[in-house]
Amino acid sequence: MGGSRPVCPVCDSTDYVLRQGQYFCRMCNTQSQELGMETVMDDETVGMGIGQSRTDGITVGKKKRKGKKRSRCEGVRWSTAEGFSWVLRGWVDQLNNIGVDVEVAVLQLWSVYLRELRLGFEKRGEEGMIGQPNLGYREKWNMIGGPPGLLSYQALAAARRKRNKVEQEDEDEEEEEGEETIQEKRRRRKKRKQFFTSVNAAESASEMDPKSPAPSSGGGEGGGSASGGFESEDDFSESGYITDPCLLSRVMERFTSSFEARQVRSKIGKGPGNYPNSRYSGVEGAHVLPSVLNMNNIAALLTLAVISRPQSSITISDMVRLFNSEGLAWRSTLTFLPPAYAPTSSESRRFQGANNTHMQVFTTKMLSTLVFRLASFLYQPHTVPKQINLVYSLPRSDSKRKAPFTFKTVLARFLMDLSLPTVLCKDIYSTFKRLHLTNISATLHAYTPDYTPWASMMFPLVSKRILALILFTLKYHCGLDDQYEVFLSHNINKMASLPNGSDFQYFDLLSWIRLSKVRLDQLMSTSQAIRDQYQSLAHVGTPDLVLPSLISRLRVEDTQHQGPGGLDKPPDKKFGDLVKLMSDLTVAVKPGGSCNLSLEPLIDESKLLLQNGAVKPAIKKHVNKLLGMTEANMRLCFAMESCTLRSILHNNHGVSIDAEFRHKMEKKINLAKNWEASPDNCGTRVKGRFVKKTQSKYQFMEMVMSGRTRKSKFKVPNPKSRPHKFFKLNKFYWFAHQFTMSSIKGGNMITDEALVTAQMLDNTPSNFSWILKYFSCYAQLPPLDLLEELTEIEKLFLMLDPEYFGFARKSKEGKKFVPWKGGKVQVAP
Repeated sequence: MGGSRPVCPVCDSTDYVLRQGQYFCRMCNTQSQELGMETVMDDETVGMGIGQSRTDGITVGKKKRKGKKRSRCEGVRWSTAEGFSWVLRGWVDQLNNIGVDVEVAVLQLWSVYLRELRLGFEKRGEEGMIGQPNLGYREKWNMIGGPPGLLSYQALAAARRKRNKVEQEDEDEEEEEGEETIQEKRRRRKKRKQFFTSVNAAESASEMDPKSPAPSSGGGEGGGSASGGFESEDDFSESGYITDPCLLSRVMERFTSSFEARQVRSKIGKGPGNYPNSRYSGVEGAHVLPSVLNMNNIAALLTLAVISRPQSSITISDMVRLFNSEGLAWRSTLTFLPPAYAPTSSESRRFQGANNTHMQVFTTKMLSTLVFRLASFLYQPHTVPKQINLVYSLPRSDSKRKAPFTFKTVLARFLMDLSLPTVLCKDIYSTFKRLHLTNISATLHAYTPDYTPWASMMFPLVSKRILALILFTLKYHCGLDDQYEVFLSHNINKMASLPNGSDFQYFDLLSWIRLSKVRLDQLMSTSQAIRDQYQSLAHVGTPDLVLPSLISRLRVEDTQHQGPGGLDKPPDKKFGDLVKLMSDLTVAVKPGGSCNLSLEPLIDESKLLLQNGAVKPAIKKHVNKLLGMTEANMRLCFAMESCTLRSILHNNHGVSIDAEFRHKMEKKINLAKNWEASPDNCGTRVKGRFVKKTQSKYQFMEMVMSGRTRKSKFKVPNPKSRPHKFFKLNKFYWFAHQFTMSSIKGGNMITDEALVTAQMLDNTPSNFSWILKYFSCYAQLPPLDLLEELTEIEKLFLMLDPEYFGFARKSKEGKKFVPWKGGKVQVAP
C-alpha cells in the first residue's frame, strides 16, 4: 500500500496486516477504522449469474499473478541428496551395460553415508540436524517454507532490491513529516506504556481462540511483501508455502547472515588447504573432506562400491578413465535428473563436477585419496583393523573352495590391452607370488582429519603395482638399455629370413615400441578420450582429430548443456536468424564410433580402427601385427640354457653350430654402460685416479633444476653395419636408484615438478623412458611414482637375494652402496 498510512490511535504504529478482510495493527492488533474492508468475491457476493466462484481478494496497488504462484507450488519438493541419488542411479545403470552389478553395494554405502551426514536415514533424535557444510541453497529454501518451484539467486536478489527500494521510500516519507514535538513524544510514550501492560492478555487470548488475530513475529521491520508494510494471505499458498519473492528474500537473508559470519570466522588463522571442510593432502583436487556432499565424494562412493566387491577386477585407474572419457557421465550428469528437479545455475555446475572455474579432471592419486577418506569416514572402528582385499592370488580363509585369483585376471587384461605376450602372465605370477606382491589389500583407519599423516593417506593402487611388475619383467628379460633390445631385434629379423623362420614369432621389443607408437598416433586422431589421456606422448607428427571424431566430440559436449531428463534447452530468440544461416552450412558426416565404456580401451579402439574404411591399409597391417604380438614367443629373452641363441638356431631352424658358424656368423658384443648419467665436472682426480663424488639430495636437485645433466656419450648401436652376423650378448641388469620423488617432496625442494620429471627421465635410456611414460599414461599416474614403485621392488629383491641380478663385486662391510655390474645400488638405509 503506497503513500502515507494512518497512525494507530493506540500505539502510533503505521504497520498493518490483512486478516479476514480487515486491517489490524501489527503491534497491538487494533482494527483500523480508517482502512476499509477488503471485499471477497465468491458465490454469495457475486450472485448466481456467474458460473464459477471466485475467492481471489481485491487488493489495491498490487498486480495479481496467480498463475506463476500456482505453478511454483505445484510439483514435488526436491532435496540435494535426492538429486545425487538420481546421479548414482544413472551410474549404476551404465555399469550394468558392461556386466558390473553394484546396485546393492551402492545402496548400502549410500544409506550409511546419508546417515553420517544426517541427510537421510537419520538416527533417532538427529532428524533435520543437517551440518553447516551441507546446508546448501536448496536445503535453506525448503527450511524457510519456499514452494517446490525453486527461485534462483538472481530472482531473490531482484526481489531484495525491490524491497529495499520500497523501504527507502517509506523512510524518506517519514523524514519529510519533520521531527515530533515534545507533547507528541510524551503522548507516544504513554500509549506504548498502556499497550505493553495489556500485551500479555492479548497474547493469551489469541492462544485460547485460534480465530482471533494473533500478533505477528515480524516486529517493527515490516513484512516481506512488496509494499513493505503489509502481509496478506496472498503471500502464502494453500499448502502453506511462502510465495512472495520479497518475503522469501527477507527470510533467506536473515537465515544465511549468521551462517556466513561463522564461516568467515572459521577460516581465520587456518593454513593453506586446511579449512574446516578440507585438509591438505598433497594431491591436487583431493583436499575436501567426506563430510561435504559433492560430486567428488559421490564418485568416490561409487568407486569404493566397485573395487571392494568380492572377485572384482576393476581398479581405481579404470574408474578414473571411465569418468574422464564420459564412459560414466561426469560433465553430463544433469541428464540423470528428472525434469521436475529444475536445478539453479550454481547447482548445475555442482552436478557437473565443476571446481570453481573449470571442470574437474580426475587422476588416479586424487580418486585414491578421496576413496580412502570416504572409507575412513564410513568405517566404525573396532579393536581389529578392517581389511579390504583389492586383488589377491591366494584362497580366502572364509571360503572352502578356491576363489578366482583376481590378480591374474587384472594382469591378463593389462597385458592383452597393451598387446604384450600373454606368456608373461604366468612368468610374473609364479615369480612374485612367493613374495606376496600379488596380494594387495587396503586397511581402513579411524576418521581423524586433524591427524597430519591421515590427510596424506590413500588406497593402494593396483594398477601401479601391476604395471611396475610388467616393467620389471621387461627390463629383466629385454634389457631396456637402448642396446640389448636393438641387437636382439636384429637377431630376430635375421632368424625370420632363415628356412622355416616364419613359423616362429619371437617377441621383438623394439618392434613393439615402434608399432605401439604408430597405433597410439592413429588412435589419438580418432578418439578424443585417447588423445586427452596420452597427451604427454603427443609430438609434432601426431595427426589432428578427423572430422567424424570431431563431430563425436561435439555431440558429447552438447550433452553437457542438456538439462534434466536429457532435454535440450531452447535457443534464445535473438539467435533465430543465426540458426537459419548456420543450417545451410551443416555437414552430413557420420560421427565416429566410441568405446569409452570399456575395460580394454586400446583393443576396442583398435578394432574400430581396423573397421574404418578411411584408414590406410599399411596402418591396418601394422595394427594387426601389434595385436598379434600377444601370442609371441619369449624364449630368446629367457636366461636359460635351452633358450640361448645357439640352442634356438640349432633346434628350431636347423643351423649347425660349428667353428665356421662361430667365425663367420657370430659376433660377440660388449654392452656399454649406456644408462649412466652424470653432471658436468662431477669428479676430481686424486693421485692419478678419478674419484666420483657422492651427491647429496640437495646437490642432486640443484643439478636437475639447473639442467646441467647429460647422458653418456657412447655410440648408438648399429647392427646394420654387419647385416650377415648374429650378435652374442651378455645381458646386464641396470638400476636407476636415485632419489625418489617422495624423498624429494619430503624436503620441500620441488619448485617445478614437470621439470624435475623431464630431467630425471632424460637420465634414463630412451626406450625405458618411453615405456615408463606410456604405462603411466595408461594408469593416469605420474611417471616418477611408477618409477619409485619399480625401485622399491628391485630393492626388495636385493635385500632377499643380493645375487638375484648377478654377482656383485666385492665390497667392504658396512657400505650402504654396492658397486653392481649395473651401477651402484643402495641396499640398506
